[in-house]
Amino acid sequence: FVPENEVLDSQQLFLLKETAQKFNTIIQHHSSSASLVVTHLPLPHKVSKSNEFLEYVDIMFKDIDNMLLIQYSTPGVEYLTTVA
Repeated sequence: FVPENEVLDSQQLFLLKETAQKFNTIIQHHSSSASLVVTHLPLPHKVSKSNEFLEYVDIMFKDIDNMLLIQYSTPGVEYLTTVA
């Protein structure tokens, strides 16, 4: 856990990237024959920079051909983002 007013250090960034890689491995293992993988769009960490968040997302969904990312929203309003 990192308080809101702190910046992520290199160790914390490494752990986030490692977590993203593990999630990617799980998706590839369980969904290798899927035509479409549907999952949540991760929320950016409050203290991460936009480029760090995008790198995190890129690692998480690397080599997965068809993704449908669902962003949490208020009840009754849904936002869909696709990665092809």
